[in-house]
Amino acid sequence: MYTAAHRVGVHVFHRACVKSPFGFGGLLNPQATGIDKTASMIRALRSALRPRSVAVVGASSREDRYGSSLAYSIIEGGYAGELHLVGSSGGTYRGHEILPSLSAIGSPVDLVLVAVRADVCPAIVAEAGELGAGCAVILANGFAEAGNVELSDELLARATDSGMTVIGPNTMGIYSAPASLNAMGEGIPSGRVAVVSQSGAVGMAIYEALRVCDLGLSCFVSLGNQLMVRAAHVLDYLAEDPEVDSVLVYLEGMAEPAEFLDAAGRLAREKPVAVLRGGVTDAGARAAASHTGAMASDDAVISAGLRAAGVIDARSMRELIVVAQAFSGQPLAQGKRLGILTESGGYSVMGADAAVRAGLSLEPHSPEIQSALREVVLPQASVVNPVDFVGVNSPDVLPRTIEISLQSPDVDAVVYPGAFGGPEHLEDQLTWAKQMVAARDAAGKPLVLQTYFPYSGAESLAYLRAHNVPVIELIEDALAVFVYQADRNALHGQGRTGWVERSASAASQVGRTLREDAARAWFDARVDIGLPQALVVASEDEALAARADFTASQLVMKVLSDPVSHKSDVGGVVVGIESAEDMRAAWKRMAAICADHGTEAAALVTPFVYPAVEALVGALKNSPLGPLVMVGAGGVYAEDIGDRAILFPPFQRADIEEAIDRLGVLGSIVNSRRAAPAIRDHLIELVAKVGELVLGSDDLLELDLNPVVLAASGPSILDVRVTLREVTEPG
Repeated sequence: MYTAAHRVGVHVFHRACVKSPFGFGGLLNPQATGIDKTASMIRALRSALRPRSVAVVGASSREDRYGSSLAYSIIEGGYAGELHLVGSSGGTYRGHEILPSLSAIGSPVDLVLVAVRADVCPAIVAEAGELGAGCAVILANGFAEAGNVELSDELLARATDSGMTVIGPNTMGIYSAPASLNAMGEGIPSGRVAVVSQSGAVGMAIYEALRVCDLGLSCFVSLGNQLMVRAAHVLDYLAEDPEVDSVLVYLEGMAEPAEFLDAAGRLAREKPVAVLRGGVTDAGARAAASHTGAMASDDAVISAGLRAAGVIDARSMRELIVVAQAFSGQPLAQGKRLGILTESGGYSVMGADAAVRAGLSLEPHSPEIQSALREVVLPQASVVNPVDFVGVNSPDVLPRTIEISLQSPDVDAVVYPGAFGGPEHLEDQLTWAKQMVAARDAAGKPLVLQTYFPYSGAESLAYLRAHNVPVIELIEDALAVFVYQADRNALHGQGRTGWVERSASAASQVGRTLREDAARAWFDARVDIGLPQALVVASEDEALAARADFTASQLVMKVLSDPVSHKSDVGGVVVGIESAEDMRAAWKRMAAICADHGTEAAALVTPFVYPAVEALVGALKNSPLGPLVMVGAGGVYAEDIGDRAILFPPFQRADIEEAIDRLGVLGSIVNSRRAAPAIRDHLIELVAKVGELVLGSDDLLELDLNPVVLAASGPSILDVRVTLREVTEPG
C-alpha cells in the first residue's frame, strides 16, 4: 500500500527538477553526444530494466528520506531480485541492512539507483564502476540543467573512466513491469505501453492519463539530462522487448535528430511509436531569406522526418494517449472505410461529419447487410451507413447490430457513439459488452466505443477496456484510432533509416545568393524544364527596346538588386506593362529601388503569365536532416498559407504523389476533377528533378522556385532564387 507520505517524499525531491523550457539539447557537454555505442547501451539498459540485483544508494532508516521512499517503492512493487541498501547512516530499513558503501556488497550488481546530492554522484558512479555494476540511474538534479556544467563534466568523466553507463542525471526514475521493478515512487499498474520521457513530470502525467484509460505500463524511462543514455538508445532497446506493444516518447528539443530518427525508424518497423515534442516553435524562421527557408523550420523538418520514419508526430498529450488506445491489442483497421452505428440521429450526423474531416470514408452497406439489419432494428431505422437503429426495442438490437456491421465487407472498422455506460439499460450493459467483444473477435476488425459517460465506473466499460476495446469520450479521438491504425498498416515495415546528420559547420555555413538573372542561368543549365523568356535591362532605353523582343501583350519588370530578398516587399515587381509609358514608369521605380539599396540600376523583363495555379518548389541542402525538397502552395502568400510537404531525397514518384495528396490548398486544386491531369504530372516531374538537383549539386545550399504557375501545357517558373556555398580560394 502506498501512503501519502511516500508519495510526498518522492515529489518533494523532484520539485526542483523541473527542466528548462529550452530543453537540454544545448546544455549538455558536447562529449556526451559523441558516445554512441549502441550495443553497449542496450546491454546497460537490459541491466537497468531486467536487473537481477539492485542497489539503492542514499537509503536510510528514516521514512522521510528519498532513498527510503525509493526502497519502499521497490519493495512494495514486488521486486524479487537481490536488493541492497547503501547509506552513510547505517541501520536497517524494512528488514534490509543498510551497508556503508557499494563496495561492501562484495559482488557486482546490475542496477545502481543513486539518490544522493549532486556533488556526491560522481564518486558514487566511479565506485559502481569499480564494483562492476551494469548501469546507474542518477536521480539528483543540480547539473547542466542548473548551469553546473563542470559537475556534469566530472560525472561524465568518472563514468567513462570506470566503464559505467549512466541514465540521467535529473531523472524521475525507471519502471519495468517484467522485472516487477518500480523505482518511480508511485503504484503503477502493469501493461504493454512503454513511455520514454525527457521530463519526469510530463512522463508521469502521461502515465496518469494512461491509467485513467485502464492502460498500464511495461516500461518507463525518465531520461533527464541524457548525459550518456539518450532516447535513441532506449528505442533501440525497446525494439527487442517482446513485452511492449506501443511506445510513447516525450522530448524537449532533439539535439541528435538523425540518430533519433534512425532508431525510431527501426523501432517503428516492429511496433507503433508516437513522439510528442516540446519547444517546437522557431522564431528564427521568420528571418529566413527565402520562402523555402522560412517554411522549412526545424519543427517542420523534424515533423516530416518522423513521418518518413513511420513515426506518429503527436501534437498533444491527448494524441499520445489515443495512439496507445489505438494499439492496445485489438485488431487493426486495414483501411479507412468506417461503419457508424448509434441509436440517435444526432450522434449519426456528428459521427459522419467527424469521419469525413478525419479522412475516413462511409461506404453504404451492401443490400445483403442492409437486409440483415432490417430484420433486427425498428421499421423507421436507417440501415445504410451510418446505421441509426432509433431505439432498443429488444435486448438483441445493440449486439446484433454491431455484429452485422462488423461483418459487412464494406467497412474496415466500426464505431459506436452514444451514451453507453450511462444510466439507461444499465442492467443489460455487461451482457452487451461481452457480446460486442465476441463480435469484434469473430470479425477480426476493430471496434471503438465513444460515450459521454467514459468515467461512470460502469462494469460494462471496465469489461470493454479489459478486452482492449477503447472507450473514448470525444468522437474525434475515437475516429483518430482508426486513422492511426490504417496509417500504421500503410507504413508498416517502411520506416526510413540512414538519416544524414547536419554538421555544425554546415549549419553555420553562409552562402552567396545569386541575383535572379544569374540564378535563372544556373538553374536552366542544370534542369531541363524550360524557363520563360527573360531580358536584363540596365537603362530606360534598354527597357523600351526590350518590348520588341516579346510577343506577349503584357510584360513584367522585376528589380535586380542583391540586397533585395523579396522583391514584392519593396514594390520591386510591376505587372501588366503594355505601353511605352508603362515601361518608363516601371523602369523609374526599379532604378529608384536600386539607388535606395546602393546598387547599379538593373531589372529583369519577362512576359506576364496568368497566375492560374501557383505552386512553390524548393530545396535545402543543410536542413537538420540533410537535403530536402519542399512542395506547396506558392505566391507571395506562401508563408502565410503554410501549405507545404517535405520530402527527403532520394524518393520515388509514389512518395511525391503521397506528399501532394497531403497538401491542403494545392493538393485540392491539382487533384480536382476540373484540373487537367497533366498539371499534377508536371508538378510531380518538377519535384523529381529538384530532388535529383539537390543531391547532385555540391555547391547548392538553397533553391526557391516561387511562384511556379501550373498549366496543362507545362509549368512556368516565374521566380528563381539560388544560394550557393561560398568557395574559399586556396592561399
